[in-house]
Amino acid sequence: MKGIFGLDMAMSRFRWTILGLCFCALTGPVSAQTGTAPPPLRVRIPFEAAWNGMREVLTERKLAVESEDRGQGRIVTAYREYISGPLTQSYLSKIGESQWLGGGQWLRAEYQFEVHVQFVEAAETVVAVWANIRALNRDFLGKETWVEVPSNGNREEDLLTDFGKLLFGELFKLDRPRKGYWERDPGPQPPTGERSPTAPGPGRP
Repeated sequence: MKGIFGLDMAMSRFRWTILGLCFCALTGPVSAQTGTAPPPLRVRIPFEAAWNGMREVLTERKLAVESEDRGQGRIVTAYREYISGPLTQSYLSKIGESQWLGGGQWLRAEYQFEVHVQFVEAAETVVAVWANIRALNRDFLGKETWVEVPSNGNREEDLLTDFGKLLFGELFKLDRPRKGYWERDPGPQPPTGERSPTAPGPGRP
């Protein structure tokens, strides 16, 4: 009886271990790329005008273009420093999800934009923007590591607002999504380089 009881207990622990491993496999670690970006912006202008307008905004912001593919409608800027020094952590929380900040000392933070300009029809285009943010962390042993930080959407919103003002005037404002959008978990975002606004958001002026 003791042997059978011991076998039952072992099998029970084995089943719970397997269930735990399955749960971890299903949920997995949350990626640092799960940021909150504004919905794609639908504009009633031709693709060429939208593409040129976004390139002009990037030039005015003095953001160097690292790569671009007009055929794919994709522009990626070089990383730009956002903040460095002792105020890095407090300023980083203005553009990134602060729960991703860990221990050690944050030395500086920088960001780049990934922009997609997608043709819909002759006079309609969809523009989507993602901000890739990273921060340099020095741990207690002096090791320095770049850490990806999820965007909170502020960098993307600023760029889309400048884009809208260029095209439609200084009175342009991004419509806020329905209540609760900014607070909810957006779920995993496509990996950098594989993003595409295939499901445009609601039209905006």
